[in-house]
Amino acid sequence: MHQVNDDVYVQDGDGLFRIDDNGSFEWICMVQDRIMAMVTCAGRTVAALERTGLMEFDGNGLVALHPESNRILADAKVMSLVACEDNLLFVGTTRGGLFTTTPDGRLIDNETVGFEANDVTVLSLGEDLNGDIWLGMESGVARLDMSSNNFYLEDARLGRVRGIVPMDNGRLLMGANKGAFVLDDGDLYPVPGTIGSVWSVNCFDGLFYIAHDRGLFVINEDGEATPVYTGTGIMSMTRSSETPGILVCGTYNGLALFRQEDNELHFESMIENYSGFCRHILMVENNELWIRDSQKGFIRLILDIEHRKVTDRKDFVLVKDERDVVYCIQLQGRLIFCCNRETYCIDPENRDLVRSLESDSLLEDFGRMYGIPTEDRNASGPFQIYENCYATGLYGAVRFSYPGKGIVESLAVSQLEALGAWKRADIDLSEGRADIPHDMNTVQVYLAGNLMEGEVEYRTSSIPDAWQRIPFNSPVQISALPFGNCDIEFRVPGHPEICCTVKLNILRPWYLSNWAILAYVLLIAAMAYGIRTYYQWQTFREKERISLRTDLKSKSKELANITFNNAKRNHQLKEIRAMLTDNRAISHIDRYLADESDWEKSEEYFNVIYDGMLEKLKALYPGISKTDMKICVYTKLNLSTKEIADLMNISIRSVEMARYRLRKRLGLPQGQDIGEILKNITNQS
Repeated sequence: MHQVNDDVYVQDGDGLFRIDDNGSFEWICMVQDRIMAMVTCAGRTVAALERTGLMEFDGNGLVALHPESNRILADAKVMSLVACEDNLLFVGTTRGGLFTTTPDGRLIDNETVGFEANDVTVLSLGEDLNGDIWLGMESGVARLDMSSNNFYLEDARLGRVRGIVPMDNGRLLMGANKGAFVLDDGDLYPVPGTIGSVWSVNCFDGLFYIAHDRGLFVINEDGEATPVYTGTGIMSMTRSSETPGILVCGTYNGLALFRQEDNELHFESMIENYSGFCRHILMVENNELWIRDSQKGFIRLILDIEHRKVTDRKDFVLVKDERDVVYCIQLQGRLIFCCNRETYCIDPENRDLVRSLESDSLLEDFGRMYGIPTEDRNASGPFQIYENCYATGLYGAVRFSYPGKGIVESLAVSQLEALGAWKRADIDLSEGRADIPHDMNTVQVYLAGNLMEGEVEYRTSSIPDAWQRIPFNSPVQISALPFGNCDIEFRVPGHPEICCTVKLNILRPWYLSNWAILAYVLLIAAMAYGIRTYYQWQTFREKERISLRTDLKSKSKELANITFNNAKRNHQLKEIRAMLTDNRAISHIDRYLADESDWEKSEEYFNVIYDGMLEKLKALYPGISKTDMKICVYTKLNLSTKEIADLMNISIRSVEMARYRLRKRLGLPQGQDIGEILKNITNQS
């Protein structure tokens, strides 16, 4: 299936069909080969066929675009096709690599796009927002830079390129760690006499100078390098802005002064009061010499009027990390000192370096226009070759950059993973807001996009002011997200309009759901009600116990009163009986002495106070007599034998005999007290 503008085409067997708006298939023509891709370019609808090549669809059928090109493409086996800016077609093949054609199918040289892909298998092609072409290959992915109009010169003879300066007739002089070279109409020629490490090249008054490991050289009329100075290695060169003919060179151990006379350069002396390493130097107005120190930042030296002595020095420390890169560049007539992406300018009053937001914008626009990563440690430059052309020195190559279309920056989330204990899951973001299980509330976000900057910032809605900066190509892991809706925002530092957001809903666990909370509330209410009822019941029982203790206390008092009164009454009646001689009175007294009504009351109270002890005695010993019961009661009350005798109106001897008979009836062994068995009976439930 292939979409071309608003039309959708389908190949079914040997037939090509168009799908109309109603979903019906409209037969177009016969096709004897497999269609790999269909695109539009310069008003043409072009199809790439696997074993045929490029065909144009003219409305009725497919006709060959360029028969000669198709013979080459057929042998290469076409796999993919993409159109670029309506003036180029890129064809990917499995046997011939990448081919470039005009819209009419004529093959052109691939070097026009600065990429050699003749020996690779190109399985797929695509175009991004910037118009750059991406190649999917067996060995990975590659990009054709179509947006910045860059092209490369690659030659293993170059080594690490350290300087480039334009010559006449479009030629370029290049200095590298393997010598000096001249690029002339695409061909590279070594400069005789320069084998070794070249640190920089420059042009003064029409003469081309080479700063070499063996000294300073100038190129003569025959194109050969002749020595100007060989006392020490020369690394950098700069002209005096105040005095014509003065050249200051940076060496391995200080600064060297040269003077030009009669169109010849002569060494004068080493400049006093400075002996440091001078890899990059630049002379500005007022005899100021600026030195780039990759370990610190920049050093400002003031030279005397004759340029023979350093009269003042000031260090500007900008490097805070070993990964920081300092460099100097001139844009739109402005000299800019840089540390990574932060820019500084010379304050005209105190001649110090000050931060410059305006220069930040200039540097950013420069990077966007030319696509040059100026803070790359592995690159040298950029060197301005012509008004709208910059060159960047690479190892074994040079990249030439012309003004491009400008990169369309974008930022998006490509993948979201939820992490939990021993588990991981990919989350679908197509619904707008993704649900995350409560036990996987750590997420890992992968970003995609096209950015000039290498960093992005992110924050979560729970901490809206805490922006954190991370590398763009690193996944972002955020742990312990709170329950509920949570938004994770991403943006490019300094460009809040380039942003994206991940909307998440962290689900609550079942034990924190609304139904669970309702159940907790009901359970707590039931527990509170149960506790309240229990305490009410306990209070009622306590009141009952208090009432029972009060009642027992009252009954105990009554029992004691009854017992005391009986003893007192019996004693009094005995005394009266002893004094009386009338038999009727004696008989009447004896009847009162034998009255058992008080005993019945005492027995009732005794059973209440001592948990039915007398009832238990009757149940355990059915043959127990009333006298035995009285002996038990009075014994339980800890009454003496005499007191028991008075209460029972018998002699002490009779009490002892009654106790003896009770022991036998209860089956007590010798030495066991009656009170002990009564205590055991009372404790029985």
